[in-house]
Amino acid sequence: MKKILIFFFTFATLFSCESTNTETRIFDPIIGTWRLTSMTLDGKEADTRTACEKRSTSTFLENGTTTINNFYDGNDNGNDSCESANGTSIWENLGNSIYKVQDDGETTEINFSENNTIFSVSKSEIYNSTTYTITFIYRKQ
Repeated sequence: MKKILIFFFTFATLFSCESTNTETRIFDPIIGTWRLTSMTLDGKEADTRTACEKRSTSTFLENGTTTINNFYDGNDNGNDSCESANGTSIWENLGNSIYKVQDDGETTEINFSENNTIFSVSKSEIYNSTTYTITFIYRKQ
């Protein structure tokens, strides 16, 4: 009888515990690598980037960090070259497509579209008493 009770309690204990490996993760649409695909100024196409500059990407990781790989045209002794500058920042999802990026301390509203494969960010700037709005459009890689 003891063996049956021990077997029963062992069996019940093994199958009554929840698995610690089953972890519920909430998918954040910003996680992944994004490439700047175009820019608009006051709603008009304003993309003047070169092929080198179009290689720039931002990668948002699950741990709340961002890796930024910017490429730009350099001039090495008269020879055109494509150079890079890399950096990191910290991001936080504040909800309702609003994100806070620590490197500049700004809170940015991100508008996702096309099943979360494209996002856009708009910023307004005042120059000579005129307000301009520039929109950056990113596509998930």
